[in-house]
Amino acid sequence: MAASQNKWLQRISAPWIKFVLTGLAFTIWLGFFDKNSLLLQNKLNQEILELEEKHAALITDRKLYEARLAELQDDPARFAREKYYMHRPEELVFILD
Repeated sequence: MAASQNKWLQRISAPWIKFVLTGLAFTIWLGFFDKNSLLLQNKLNQEILELEEKHAALITDRKLYEARLAELQDDPARFAREKYYMHRPEELVFILD
């Protein structure tokens, strides 16, 4: 039994095994336990993708609102008549659906 333990210790004490075990421990540490772990990086990348989608949606909304603002600034009386059915005292307004 002592001979088999010595063989095991000789295998572990081989120089290349130490490098392999150290590299494996380092990889596991970076992958799971480090503050910049691969799991955290994956989570942050997903969040970035979601935020980029929201950003694109907000840009399209902004363009829509800028167009509405330009329309309102061009002719505010027309906007008030069409949206809020306002009219001058001497006018008749017919609303057709």
